[in-house]
Amino acid sequence: MANIDTLIDTKSLTDLDLDDAIALLAKLIDGSEDAGRTDGLQNAIRLADDLLRNGTRLNAEPLLHYFVGNAWAGLRYLRRASDPDTEWTWEDQEAREEILALRRAFSHQRFNQLEPIRRCQIATNLGNLMSNVGRFVDALAYYDAARGVDPNFGMEHANRGVCLLHYARSLYDDGHQAVFATSVVSILERALSLPLEPGLSPRLRMHHEYASQRAGKSIEDVDRNGAWLAENEPTEKAFQLWALRERLYLNPLNDLGAFSVAARDVLHLPTMSVSAEHGSGFHGFYNQLKQEFAVARWLLYEGLHPGSGRHFADKNLGLLDTWNDTVFGLATERVKLAFRVAYSLLDKVAIFLARYFKIVRPLHKINIRSLWHVNGQPEKGIIPDFENRKNWPLRGLFWLSKDLHEWDQQYHQAIEPDARDVAKLRNQLEHQYARVVAPRIIRRLDEPSAVPQDLFGFVVDKTELEAKALRLLKTARAALIYLSLAIHQEEIQKTESASGGAYRGQFPVFD
Repeated sequence: MANIDTLIDTKSLTDLDLDDAIALLAKLIDGSEDAGRTDGLQNAIRLADDLLRNGTRLNAEPLLHYFVGNAWAGLRYLRRASDPDTEWTWEDQEAREEILALRRAFSHQRFNQLEPIRRCQIATNLGNLMSNVGRFVDALAYYDAARGVDPNFGMEHANRGVCLLHYARSLYDDGHQAVFATSVVSILERALSLPLEPGLSPRLRMHHEYASQRAGKSIEDVDRNGAWLAENEPTEKAFQLWALRERLYLNPLNDLGAFSVAARDVLHLPTMSVSAEHGSGFHGFYNQLKQEFAVARWLLYEGLHPGSGRHFADKNLGLLDTWNDTVFGLATERVKLAFRVAYSLLDKVAIFLARYFKIVRPLHKINIRSLWHVNGQPEKGIIPDFENRKNWPLRGLFWLSKDLHEWDQQYHQAIEPDARDVAKLRNQLEHQYARVVAPRIIRRLDEPSAVPQDLFGFVVDKTELEAKALRLLKTARAALIYLSLAIHQEEIQKTESASGGAYRGQFPVFD
């Protein structure tokens, strides 16, 4: 094996056989991190980008994105090792680039052709990153993906358990905390029975002991074998089962699984200390957010499950046949409405936070992307009240905002690969002409997912619209959970500050 200096001096890999290039890239990344060489990791990123730009075979792209993510992870590790005080730094270039690289791998059309171990690593690393930056609700979907590939992948169980433990610590409901702790005990016991990375087991045993001391009833005992849904009429029960499977209830217990006890939107704001002029305004605002979310959830369900036959609202509606596969009907419009309501909820969350933190700025200029920066301008940095704030769920909202793209070029650096398409679709649905077309019966694997556009209207495949609407609704749910728990953390901080204590926050560490 070449020494690390020789590897770091590598100028190009494009002339090598692809397998040899990938093997050398892996050695460069591992060797540079072990040696503490940031220059080697930076070179690895450049070399991988060269391979991606130079027409490498399609099936290698997700693996190369994975290696880029690993190199950024190495840079983040070395930076934190040299400066531990940066653990609460909100703006984190290495984390942003790592998330984007891993998401490109995860969403790639050839992802499922990777070896199972690689798929598990990519999904678990994404879950760890999401949870590390405060997006613990979003993390669970990635852990689910890893478990779906290999139920015996130990690192998924280990990191899911740690994620849920920190989630539990953020809850304001003692009963929910105890149920979460009981689930964590079971998950960590499973993790400790499986192969893990060296040195991890002692830390997991500490987490296991902590959770054991706080455990109560299990989610299965609380659920009583689905008794909470047993007496519902069939239509209501079908809706509730769908929402539970998709984790669409505003109830933290739904993040433990599709248990019937979670089929209630019990989440609220915690007890708050506010001025007399605000009164119950914040709680009223949150009520409205919940109501709009519930409407969007029902609209999406009806749009995805229209039943048989044509709805009477569509009868006697004379539409010209334009011979271009456009899909019309009440069901499609319901999906569109769900998409629009879900997107609007994110900006309303930003307005809520602007009022709570007394941000002096015209409210009509505030959205979920611009909220966090001085005068809404990223180049001026994060508002001092937010920068380094020790509030895990609030930081999660900050990072959730990075999934979205705004047409203002200041906000082009989204960490969701298709953020621009989602933003354009929203703009078309709200203000212009979005033409929904029937799904293509056959699509070759190497074809782009987007359907061809035409002169009039933004064209979107019906199945893609439905998938984006569902994903956006899940994002809105996560935002409402983060909002509630972020306010809880702020109210704790107020109480501790008033009593002369120092609020240290909580920060999860993942492996």
